[in-house]
Amino acid sequence: MKVGIVTAPLDFGPSGPGVYLQNLCLQLTELDGVDLHCIHYRESENPIYDRATEVRLSRTIGQFEWEISKLNLDVLHYNYVPWKRPLVFGLDVTHVITIHGDLPFVLPEFAPWHRRYIDVPIQKLYSKIGLLDQVDTFVAVSETVASNFASALDIPASKFRTVYSGVDKQFKPIDGAASTVASKFDICPPYLLNVNNYMEKKNRETLLRSFVEIREQWPDLNLVLAGGSWEESAIPSLINRLGLDDCVVDLGFVANEDLPLLYSGATAFINPTLHETFGFTNLEAMACGCPVVTSNRFAVPEIVGNGAKLVSDPLCPDAVATATNELLTDETARTALAERGRKQANKYSWERTAEEVLDVYRETLSQ
Repeated sequence: MKVGIVTAPLDFGPSGPGVYLQNLCLQLTELDGVDLHCIHYRESENPIYDRATEVRLSRTIGQFEWEISKLNLDVLHYNYVPWKRPLVFGLDVTHVITIHGDLPFVLPEFAPWHRRYIDVPIQKLYSKIGLLDQVDTFVAVSETVASNFASALDIPASKFRTVYSGVDKQFKPIDGAASTVASKFDICPPYLLNVNNYMEKKNRETLLRSFVEIREQWPDLNLVLAGGSWEESAIPSLINRLGLDDCVVDLGFVANEDLPLLYSGATAFINPTLHETFGFTNLEAMACGCPVVTSNRFAVPEIVGNGAKLVSDPLCPDAVATATNELLTDETARTALAERGRKQANKYSWERTAEEVLDVYRETLSQ
C-alpha cells in the first residue's frame, strides 16, 4: 500500500498535532505492507525522512497537485483540512484527513481570529459545494471532536473513525524525581505542576486564583508552570498582582526529555482546562504516576476515564481549590488515583495508533 502523508506542519516547529504526525509516521514505517511517502516543502533533518521516502514538492497551487498525482498513491493523508488547496480534493486518490480540533466551532471566543474568520467560512463553503464529500474517511482523535466536527460541517457520522493518539514511552515514574528537580530547576518541593501553553482556553488564571486558596491550607506548597506561547505576557503580571511571586515558578519552555522528571516529582498535576480534543499533558502526568486534577469539559472525561479527579466547574477557583485540597488531604485516595491514572494512560500507545490508522486505510480502500 503506497501511502502519502503530508508532513509539512513538522517544518514549522512543535505542536500537539505535530506530536501526532511525527509518531504516526515513525510507527507506520515499522508496519508491514506500508510504503510510506512523507510529503513536505522545506529541507529538514527530521529523522522521519530517513525512515520513509521523503518527497519535497513545490508549494505552488496546481504544481503541488500535479506532482502529487504523479506519485500514484493509494492513500493521501492530511493532518488537517487543506483549505488552501481546493484542487487536492479532485485528485484520483483515497483521501483521509485527521481532525484534531473543533475550537472555532464550539468555543469561537478562544480561537485565533484567522481560524474564526478564514478557516471556518472556507470549510463551511467546501462542505456546501461538496468538496468535503470527496474525503473518504475522517480520522478523529476523540469521539468528542468527531461529533462536534461532523455536526458543524454537516458531514455524515459514518465518515468518521476515532483513533486515539498515544503517549510516548518516556513518560513513566522516575524514582527520586523531587530531589533531582530541586537541584536541576532550583524548585523547592513539594509542588503542584501545570504543563500547558498560555492560550486562554488553558485557564491558567483560574489555576492561579485557586492556588491562592490552596496556599491557605498548604503554605509550604509551590506551583510550577511549564510551557509558553504568544499569550504569555499576561501571566507574570497576574502572578504579581495575586502576591504569588515567591511561590510560583514559571519555567517557560521545558525540553521534552525533562518533562517526565517534572511530572514524577510533583505532588499533583492541576489542569483546569476549558477545552481539549485529546489532552496530552493529562495523560503524560498520569503515565508518570502523578495524580491529576482536571476539568470535565469536552474530550477530557473521555480520555482520562477514572484515572483523574474531575472538577465540574473549572472556571470557579474555589471548585478547583476544593478538589485539590481533598486530594492533598487524603494520601490513600491520592495513591489510588495515581495508580488508576497509570493504568488508564497505559491504554494509549503510538503503536496502537498506527495499527488502527492502517486499519482505516485498508477499510477505506476496500469500500
